[in-house]
Amino acid sequence: MPPLSWHSGRPCANRAAGLWECTVTGIPDGRRFEYKVLVNDDIWSTGPNHVGVGGRTRHVRPVF
Repeated sequence: MPPLSWHSGRPCANRAAGLWECTVTGIPDGRRFEYKVLVNDDIWSTGPNHVGVGGRTRHVRPVF
């Protein structure tokens, strides 16, 4: 899978009302990265970027 991009999204699964699970590979364990949730490569979540850490799971509830 290609690296993260600000131009297109990655597949995610909706696990509950407003709760999404996305898998990011290629980020070294412990390395921080910023991202936003993008629906259908068209609608960005509002507010500040989310911060993830390689090798960890983070649950987010994006607002659109």
